[in-house]
Amino acid sequence: MSPTKTNEATYIVETIKVADLEVDKRVQRDELQMKKVDTIVANFNADALGVAHVSRRRTANGEHLGDFVIDGWHRKEAVHRVSEGTGALVCHVYEGLTLAEEAQMFLDLNYGNQPTQLEKHKARLHTEDETAVRVEDSVHKYGWDIRPIPGNGNVNAIMKLYQIDALSQKMGADPDLLTLTFLTITRAWEHDRYGAQSVILEGISRLHAEHGSKIDIDHLIDRLKNYKGGPQRLHAEARQFANNTGMKVSMAVAWLITEAYNKGKKEGAKSELPTWRKRS
Repeated sequence: MSPTKTNEATYIVETIKVADLEVDKRVQRDELQMKKVDTIVANFNADALGVAHVSRRRTANGEHLGDFVIDGWHRKEAVHRVSEGTGALVCHVYEGLTLAEEAQMFLDLNYGNQPTQLEKHKARLHTEDETAVRVEDSVHKYGWDIRPIPGNGNVNAIMKLYQIDALSQKMGADPDLLTLTFLTITRAWEHDRYGAQSVILEGISRLHAEHGSKIDIDHLIDRLKNYKGGPQRLHAEARQFANNTGMKVSMAVAWLITEAYNKGKKEGAKSELPTWRKRS
């Protein structure tokens, strides 16, 4: 079949057995949405499956490395179940795509069925998006990973990372706010997952944004390290304080950290931080 050109990429139409289709999670969702697969299976209609989009990868010498699904993973899984692995999908097969181009195509094709923010971030990384790479580097620098699974060493609050980065870029902060924030939480609480909660990250980053070099980082880290109950207790107390004052929880975090930072300092001392008054 002659190739067809769309969005500057050329494809051919082929029917490919689902058993021969592969998935690369670097350019795909982290996991299948099993309810979506179940729905396709329960209402299975081969004529309504539409067309999957596939990248045919080859070595520099032209050796076939595999056909990788860019869009159609849920349909591939549904057909596999219904046919016990013998079924096939009609596919638009693209050749010569880079990993970055595959990732961008995944985003473009899922514009109306949006991936999660974490999945978008992963795809943006493979398009070598400047912001995504900068955010990833800042987090990895201190041994953290951006992952959807809650756990020590994992950061789930991807949108907050992007917001902090945007503020940092707007201010021209040097060091950047993400670097300062992850330096602070890692030295205070190591890789305790509660230290990487969205409201903790925002509260600490806003403190750094507000006071800059006036903050004695070693002293701040020491006060956080000795905060009774650690980041989990800090979050709980901030939530209660926010309920009582109408303050945003992340701003309550900044207020509580400011109070802890100033504890024991002589009132009016040069190293004292002003009481935190921002509410949002």
